[in-house]
Amino acid sequence: MSQSVTHILSSLIEDSGEVDGGLEKNLQTCVEGRKSRNGSYYLQLMSGPTMKLEHIAFNVVDPVAVAAWYCQHCGLRVVRHIPQPSQTHFLADSDSTVLEIYCNPPDQIPDYRSMNPLLFHLALASSDPVADTKRLVSSGAVFVNEIHLDDGSHLVMLRDPWGVALQLCKRSKRLLD
Repeated sequence: MSQSVTHILSSLIEDSGEVDGGLEKNLQTCVEGRKSRNGSYYLQLMSGPTMKLEHIAFNVVDPVAVAAWYCQHCGLRVVRHIPQPSQTHFLADSDSTVLEIYCNPPDQIPDYRSMNPLLFHLALASSDPVADTKRLVSSGAVFVNEIHLDDGSHLVMLRDPWGVALQLCKRSKRLLD
């Protein structure tokens, strides 16, 4: 384990007030320090199954139109379509993130327009949030707000034509490297 991670674990142990070493033993068997490409450290669970996100699902009123809009205006692509009974569309980005867009059952569709965007939103990376905002608003999205963070990140919140909150993110530092 790296010195930085050992220091983090030691700090956690000191802050907890544990003196018998039980917490230290548990922490050291549960986490492992990993160094990312940018040189920062993160902790990774050591035991238990390792799982990867397979997809995220959205129940919407008109999955055909929603899928078409995200493909045409956000660069996603349909990787699987199951027409019946719920017009399920699996949309993927250029990496491995997959969204499932479907309508099933029709009476259980969330009222996305009434939700606070911070309660639920879809976030897409954008190299130019200003240009992408203009393009998406001209295609039916609605501007909600814009934030410039102290670290230089630029976040723009929109709503797609069906009311789903859509955030455009230009991060000063990628979430994962």
